[in-house]
Formats: sequence, C-alpha cells, structure tokens
Amino acid sequence: MEQLVRYESRANVAGIELATRALDNALNHEAAIQLDACVLRASEDSDCRVVVIYSEGPKFCTGMDLVAASHNDPSVAREGARAFASALLRICESPKPFVANVEGNVVAGGLGIIAACDIVIARRDVQIALTEAIVGMVPFLISPFLRRRMRPSLLASLALSTRYLKADEAFHRGLVDEICDSDTRTALDRQLDRLYHCSPRALDRIKRVAHLGDSAALRMQVDAALGELEEWIEQPSLREELGNFANGLSPSWFRRYRPRM
Repeated sequence: MEQLVRYESRANVAGIELATRALDNALNHEAAIQLDACVLRASEDSDCRVVVIYSEGPKFCTGMDLVAASHNDPSVAREGARAFASALLRICESPKPFVANVEGNVVAGGLGIIAACDIVIARRDVQIALTEAIVGMVPFLISPFLRRRMRPSLLASLALSTRYLKADEAFHRGLVDEICDSDTRTALDRQLDRLYHCSPRALDRIKRVAHLGDSAALRMQVDAALGELEEWIEQPSLREELGNFANGLSPSWFRRYRPRM
C-alpha cells in the first residue's frame, strides 16, 4: 500500500508526515484513513512523549483531493470524511501533546489539522485560507475544531471571504501560536525541549482542563457536521462542479466582479 501519510518514532517523539507532495498534500480517502491510523498509533505508543505533524514539500495541506472527490462514489467520500473526523477527534482527545510544524500554506481541510493540534508553529511566509465556498463546499467537518481556537464571527468571515491570511493575522486570530522568520526547526526543538521537561500526566490533565466538558460536546458537533456533509455531497451536480474546478474550469456560479467606474 502506498504510504500517503508516514509515521516515524525517534527519541520519544512521534512524527506524522503528510506525504502527497505531488497533490500539494491534499487528502483523498486513503490518506485520511492513514492519518487516522497514525494518530491512533502515536496516542497508544507508551514510549511517545510528543507528536509532531508536518508535511513533505512546499504546501502543508490543501484539504480535500478534488480530483479524487469528483471521480469517487459518494460512499468513498463518506468513508474518507469519517476517517478524517476520527483523526481530528483523536488529536484533541489524546493524552499526548500534538504540535503542528507548518512550513507551507494551509488551505481548507488542512486548517482542521492545525486547529485540532495543541501547539502550532508556523513560518512567517505561510498563508492560511478557507476556500471551500469557491468549489461549492462548506467547511462542515472542520468548523467544530476551528471554533475551539477562534470566535464564530472570525470563523464566518474567514470562510465567507475565502481570502488568504498571512501568518501574523492567523496568529492574532488564534490559529497560530508561534511564528518563525525562516526555518521552524529551532523553534520546534525549543518547544520539544520544554515539553520534555513536563510531566506527561500533567500535560494530559492540562489538555482536559483547558477544554473542560468539551469532549462530549465536540463529538456531538462532529457527528452533526458529518451528517450535514454527507447530505451535501449527495447533490448530483456537486461532483461535476468539483471535476470542472480540478480540471481548470470554472464552476457554473463563478463570475468576475467589475467595479463601477
């Protein structure tokens, strides 16, 4: 089986690498399943102290693989969505701290990964955007996780505007915790060293206290979001529009705004 998400363990740190560089680290259903399996493996590894999620290539994650989504049966899309939701919930509920090491742009579903992580380190030139509306999608599944990090009004403006935020603005909106001017390696090593000085039991309890009472509510929100997503992707015209966009064509609703003179 092709490794779309790679797992490695070194010095009590589990590394999960998004490895579909040719697709700008977009996630198809198989990648989502592998991501879920890697997160579970790290959470259950008794030797693991910290988990780092990072990516291969210049993009961190660009969300859903539109080519795959336009060709696959909706049941395959549902399977991928459920696996992705499971991975995000596992990150939130894991006793281990998860650190996102972001050295490339994060788009659409990729924001769900960084929103679920406990600490997000990003390079200053990174940009972040919720672009689902352009292709006729809605960020159903990742919204519960984004709401843990930002106010609903900020989430709405991000999704409605579809504009790219620079890392500084993402920091002020709560999506990024530390910004690096160039390579994130030094900042990541510094953060791992701090976590290594902490009691694992205390870190687990801090995650629970910080989101006190949130776990059950989060699961309910994700279940509801899955239901909405599954209903949405059943639209007969959606796969055709996704295919058009993936092939460089404009969706039927796409128009150019011409300002008045």
